[in-house]
Amino acid sequence: MKTRLLLFSTTICLMSCNTTEPKEEQKEITSQINVISEADTSIQTPGASSNYPPPTEYIEWSSIKINNVLPLNTNAEQVKGFLGMADSTTTPDYDNICYNCHFCNEKIPPFKYVYFKGIEFEQLNDSLEFWSADFTLNKSLFLQSGNMRFDHRTTLEEVSRIFPKAVKAKQVEEAYIMVSISPSEQLVDGSFILEFNRSGYLTMFYYWFPC
Repeated sequence: MKTRLLLFSTTICLMSCNTTEPKEEQKEITSQINVISEADTSIQTPGASSNYPPPTEYIEWSSIKINNVLPLNTNAEQVKGFLGMADSTTTPDYDNICYNCHFCNEKIPPFKYVYFKGIEFEQLNDSLEFWSADFTLNKSLFLQSGNMRFDHRTTLEEVSRIFPKAVKAKQVEEAYIMVSISPSEQLVDGSFILEFNRSGYLTMFYYWFPC
């Protein structure tokens, strides 16, 4: 996954790394998954310029729950209670991550990557932040935002009905089709990347922000 993130980064303007600040959950699903107006025909790249208006297609970070239970910002106790013990833990090469991490500020703290049944988190002490969901590793895994569900059965066609501009601006690689969607109504650096196979089925849903 990390390799694909670096490849994808060459197609998006370089921006400064900032951790997405979750917003208060909205009561209306139309606020969580905001469909673009027909009058607006510009495609916005989150964080591309401070002169751009806020994104018109987004999935609010705080609206998403793993299997409709676990939030993307969580802690060790919640994760252990829902997912059990980690499958594996890795320590990154801190000299070569170029501040591409949730917990990075002026310096890089001693965080680790932890993996639970197809889900990757970044962990620092008891705090965990979502990085990715790999639906090829866990067919029972899904992400829920209001009435929108993302799992291994989600198709590119379905996503295009809700996020037409994001799908129109998709990045097509040899083996994957990648769609970028903002994680906030506000203008932010990061993006959710929805990765589909060439048959049009969702394989991964991950968070990305550039160095």
